Amino acid sequence: MLTISKEKYFFYSLLILASLVCVVVFWPFLSVIIVSMALAVAVHPIFDWIRRHLAFHNSTVASLITIVFLALCLGVPLYFIGSQVFAEAQDLYNQVTAGGTDFSLPFLSPALAADIQSQLGAIAAFVTGSLGQVFTSTFNTLFSVLLVILSLFYFLKDGQRWKTYAVKVSPLSDQHDERIAGMLAQAINGVVRGYILIALLQGLLMAIGLWIFGVPHPILWAVLAAVVSVIPTIGTAFISIPAIVFLFLTGQPLPAVGLIIWAVVVVGLVDNFLNPILVGQKLDLPPIIVLFAVLGGVAVMGPVGLLIGPLAVSLFYTLALIYQEDFQSR
Repeated sequence: MLTISKEKYFFYSLLILASLVCVVVFWPFLSVIIVSMALAVAVHPIFDWIRRHLAFHNSTVASLITIVFLALCLGVPLYFIGSQVFAEAQDLYNQVTAGGTDFSLPFLSPALAADIQSQLGAIAAFVTGSLGQVFTSTFNTLFSVLLVILSLFYFLKDGQRWKTYAVKVSPLSDQHDERIAGMLAQAINGVVRGYILIALLQGLLMAIGLWIFGVPHPILWAVLAAVVSVIPTIGTAFISIPAIVFLFLTGQPLPAVGLIIWAVVVVGLVDNFLNPILVGQKLDLPPIIVLFAVLGGVAVMGPVGLLIGPLAVSLFYTLALIYQEDFQSR
């Protein structure tokens, strides 16, 4: 009996040590793994449709076709949008550094107008400086993208087999494992299909509106609008309101009113119409909790926190429900 206890403790010690080493080894690639997993869950219906329509139902070929399809649908547009954003950021940066950000503010005193111009110049310098840091890390970004593509291939190809193995190994009941997996998949779909895809659509519509009503550098500000649109409650208003104020202050009241109508009716209602279609059942969490999950995740872990925050909160919520309904009742 003593020998068995020693063997058991030795085994658990090795298991804990190996787990800690694995965490240390995989930690630098946590962002890549989470993004790949999220993409695999989000595009799995496409992958499954392609696999079912192949002659031999080959998962490897279906994974390759799915990745090529994503590259064409996302990679090509993002390349051209990135090129345009870079050009507009360069132009804005040149205007700021050359002192060319002056514009007419007919309704304000000269001192207040000069102060507003100074503040706008500082904001523009911050934006262009942040974009410059993004473009200087091009090599790391390309390397991460390659790792995401490679990981996505294996998540699509072997993901179902890995999930089955995880359910078998887990000490929880299969019912609880499936419930946790379902809630995590729902959270991923809510973020990827809901927040991110709708953010891209809102950014596109914002670019059209800014261009129609004469706001300078529309693509640059539309990309920023797409980024902040993932924040619940605030959304694209973070960009549209300053743009509307800019039009009013520069003596363009009609374009300002037009942008108000466009931002409220066209851009603002996209989430209400498309979210039920793209996401279906949304996260069963209060909006304020989702807001803090998104903001906290991004603050702690950067852009990948957009996924990790809601995932962590959804996992905690599901575990709390399981504890309340099952373990506590026992």
